[in-house]
Amino acid sequence: MFYNDAIKHLTRNNREYIDTTIQDSNGKTIVHYICNSSRSVCEDIAWIPECQFQQADSRGLTALHYAVKRGNIPLVQFFLNRLDSTHSEHVTKTTTMTQLDHYGRTLLHYATESSRTEIIDILLSRGCNIDAVDHKKRTLTHHAASIGKVKAIRKLVELGATDQLSAVDLEGNTPMDLARSCSAHDVVEFLRSTCTNTERENDDTAQIKHQDRISSTVKQWSNIKAFSELGLFLAGILFTSLILISLLIFHPTLASCYDFRSPLSL
Repeated sequence: MFYNDAIKHLTRNNREYIDTTIQDSNGKTIVHYICNSSRSVCEDIAWIPECQFQQADSRGLTALHYAVKRGNIPLVQFFLNRLDSTHSEHVTKTTTMTQLDHYGRTLLHYATESSRTEIIDILLSRGCNIDAVDHKKRTLTHHAASIGKVKAIRKLVELGATDQLSAVDLEGNTPMDLARSCSAHDVVEFLRSTCTNTERENDDTAQIKHQDRISSTVKQWSNIKAFSELGLFLAGILFTSLILISLLIFHPTLASCYDFRSPLSL
């Protein structure tokens, strides 16, 4: 079943006859189907008991997951506002925002499936982790690349998640590998150009750091040389002083071995 205008009309006019707890073979209730539409509005789910918003289907997806993946901003805001205002034992804010599906994917993973990248900003403002990975160690960029979502990848790069471009999952795949495997040519081209620019920036940064290390090394050697010269100078003074002290100490002994008489006494 797909939530279209006909079903919307039926649910609005027959709410008293609908059992919202019934699940289909995939574990989905009417709530999941309503939220799995970009055209649903808050009125479509406002009548459903709040405790069912947290119910997950067979894949571990809640109503919020579906609203996020469809980019339905009004519904996403509806759920988030409920989290801010509710005191119900059925809804826990921290649990809802960090709830994973059975594959370890976060809300942000599903946000990359929508062409409305504002969803990513909304979730980040609510404390979601941009560096989250699923059970296969796939980043948000991995997930977006695997389904050809170039707009989401561009958004993640703009947000500074450039480390994800070279990240490797448990199967040894980078986002580029996944994009190629699903023939997402626009994603491949974007990743290629972005990675080239990133590598160039990294090379420039590495060169600057290398020059800094060379300058630091030269400075250290200059300091060592200055200390060495000072040490040699002090060692020379010490050696000369020892010689003079030795002469003063041993001079009477040496004098007794010879007859140093004054010429006036002759």
